Amino acid sequence: MKREVAKYFQELFSEEKWRRPKLDGICFRQILQSDNEFLTANFSEQEIKEAIWNCDPSKSPGPDGFNFRFIMTMWEVVKDDIINFVREFHQHGKMVRGSNASFIVLIPKTENPQAIEEFRPISLIGVTYKIMAKLLANRLRKVLPKVIGEQHMAFIEGRQLVEGAVIANEILDEVRRKKKKGFLFKVDFEKAYDKVNWEFIDYMMMRMGFCATWRKWIQECLNSSSVSILINGSPTNQFPVNKGIRQGDPLSPFLFLIVAEGLNGLMSSAVDTERYKGVGIGSGDTMVTHLQFADDTIFFGDATEDNIRVIKCIMRTFELASGLKINFGKSQLIGVGVDQSWSAKMAYLLCCKEGKLPFKYLGIPIGGNHRRKAMWQPMVESVRKKLASWKGRYLSMGGRITLINSVLSSLPVFLMSVFVIPKEKSKLCSEMGRRINGLWEWNLSWRRSLFDWEKEEAMELHNKIQNVQISQGCKDFWEWVHSKNGKYSTNSAYTLLTNDERDAAEKTTFIRIWNPILPSKISAFNWQLLQDRIPTKMNLLSRGIIEDIGECKCGICGEEEEDSKHLFLRCSMVRWLWMACAKWWDIKVTMELDCWNTFRNPESEQKEKCIREGWDCIWSSLVWTVWLARNQKIFQGKEVNREKMLELIQLKSFQWFTTRKERYAFSLTDWFINPVACLKDCRRKRRIPNE
Repeated sequence: MKREVAKYFQELFSEEKWRRPKLDGICFRQILQSDNEFLTANFSEQEIKEAIWNCDPSKSPGPDGFNFRFIMTMWEVVKDDIINFVREFHQHGKMVRGSNASFIVLIPKTENPQAIEEFRPISLIGVTYKIMAKLLANRLRKVLPKVIGEQHMAFIEGRQLVEGAVIANEILDEVRRKKKKGFLFKVDFEKAYDKVNWEFIDYMMMRMGFCATWRKWIQECLNSSSVSILINGSPTNQFPVNKGIRQGDPLSPFLFLIVAEGLNGLMSSAVDTERYKGVGIGSGDTMVTHLQFADDTIFFGDATEDNIRVIKCIMRTFELASGLKINFGKSQLIGVGVDQSWSAKMAYLLCCKEGKLPFKYLGIPIGGNHRRKAMWQPMVESVRKKLASWKGRYLSMGGRITLINSVLSSLPVFLMSVFVIPKEKSKLCSEMGRRINGLWEWNLSWRRSLFDWEKEEAMELHNKIQNVQISQGCKDFWEWVHSKNGKYSTNSAYTLLTNDERDAAEKTTFIRIWNPILPSKISAFNWQLLQDRIPTKMNLLSRGIIEDIGECKCGICGEEEEDSKHLFLRCSMVRWLWMACAKWWDIKVTMELDCWNTFRNPESEQKEKCIREGWDCIWSSLVWTVWLARNQKIFQGKEVNREKMLELIQLKSFQWFTTRKERYAFSLTDWFINPVACLKDCRRKRRIPNE
């Protein structure tokens, strides 16, 4: 299998040299000499560091085995080597041998892929090359707006994906309203990134005015690349490539913009010479011919056969020049205000499919009626599918928060950013919100018997309900008394929790618990701990899950009954950890207090903000480490080692600080020796930036 897969990709990423046609008669915008000076200027240490810190530290590593979390953590150790690597490339324009190697991971495009073509090749590139590519990409993106046409919405600052979908819908509305005859041609490129010809990239940059030094750098980034394919985690032999740009390379999106500008130039030339007529919209009859978003392209035009033939000629010319080939089997022609027979005839002329309205462009329905329920049904189904797959999973509180914020709540947002959701579907969204809340609620058909005190409270509640006189003339409804309109909102709930009527120290504690430095699951755990909702053995006893108090001994020391106060403060092993952390942090901790007062340590509250944040990190990493160690001993039989726990506390707190606060750039060694000095030093440098 490895041999056949490697053979397929060797053929995909290689081509024989032949003389391709040039676009010499086409006009392109050009950058200025000052732009070239900016592109080829020396790379400063600050620019290199910013490029590294803007990379995702958790991305999978390439063949070198390092990711950006390692580089960020060990910055003081590897800094000089990285800076020398960048400066060598700047001076000589050559990559170190092997630094531009990459693994290709095959990601399925479909649920049940049956052929190699149904996998998307994503490159895992070595970290040293990625740093260099990120530096070049950061500079290139600042000059591209000067040479990339307004029709292109991708990767250009100030342009948004939804703009293309909005414009496409506006064009369709205009054609329908004025009863014009037109068409849309939605283009699908065949393996767009993998087919790009390197000589065409260099030719387009030359035509756009990029200097020889910059073009040499880009060509070196392309020519020095080599790949091997990961099959079930095992790489094939490396092989060189001579075409295509890699998905996963920071430069690739911007190089593709330059390639796609060739198509924009061809279309503009056809319009200027009156060979092609687009669709006029608005009072000024503004001509719109096409829209582009990376490799997603859609053409608009008057319903004439001449227009169709010009498009076919343009696409063939672009294919010969750039290597990008249209997949006519997936492309589709859609007629607007014309007979179906005309659409079928033109689709046959283009050798593509005949499409219908509405269709999807950039994930948004084009030509649909947003007032109809049917248009919103796919969004509802996607949420239902997510809920169905997650329902049976055990999710922590932090997992639930992440699930709602980053996945489920974002599903409708993209569509709602373009269309106004109808009232019926708005109610359905509320229903989905209740389903999200119900994701971790379980309807069980049994429960324990009520205690006597619970029976008394239930009877008291029953008597209160009976005394309420219900009005027969109106419906009952819930009213949230903490907002003017009587409706609940997260803003009013947050205001309630942080208003001036509450104790000032309690307000500060609430804000500190949800500190953005801490991961969501840690903040949620802290909140549950301070509310005594952690499932310690004594809490499980009170809930009737544990029946014998003899089974409630501490999961770590096994000496006393396990409640929150004992497990996180008084256990002999945990007390040693607190004393070690207090000595390391140079702070006094009173162990006779409860968890709430230990978190809200009066001595820490009198310190500077950065010191308070540091204490919050230490406190959180300590209680979380204790809880993990307790669970591992109970459920996996692992012995508890207090020295290893202390190292883990120090390491976790360091990671939370340095990965979530870019301004904290200190080494792991310094953090282990004196964390307070690290935080104070960073604070001093922020106050005196010129030092």
